[in-house]
Amino acid sequence: MHSQELFQLSQYLQEALHREQMLEQKLAKLQCLLATTQEASESSWQALIDEDRLLSRLEVMGNQLQSYSKNQTEDGMRKELVSLQEDKHHYEITAKESLRRVLQEKIEVARKLSEVENSQPATLVKNKMPRAVITTVNKKYC
Repeated sequence: MHSQELFQLSQYLQEALHREQMLEQKLAKLQCLLATTQEASESSWQALIDEDRLLSRLEVMGNQLQSYSKNQTEDGMRKELVSLQEDKHHYEITAKESLRRVLQEKIEVARKLSEVENSQPATLVKNKMPRAVITTVNKKYC
């Protein structure tokens, strides 16, 4: 009976180890997928910002071309319009860059939070399971 209990305990430990390994593999895959998704998200966000910058710059240049092509008698008014359009463009670029930085910080904070949340249950399980097994073995055989 004693060896049968040891064998059964050994089987339980092996099964628990196998389950733990499977969970760790799943967690690693999920973390990899999360990192890939975050990289893709950042890449697409950066492409969107770049595209928006280009479109904005094209709009400014088109407006400048239009104002230069008109034969206006008041050059001061045309220069002021061009200056205002450039100021608008610089403001938009600054605002978009600020938004990009804030979103990048948000993504980084979310990633760190996810890492902490994911590591916490695994750590708790790792710490509790061996202690419970040791306690059980000690109670039965010591």
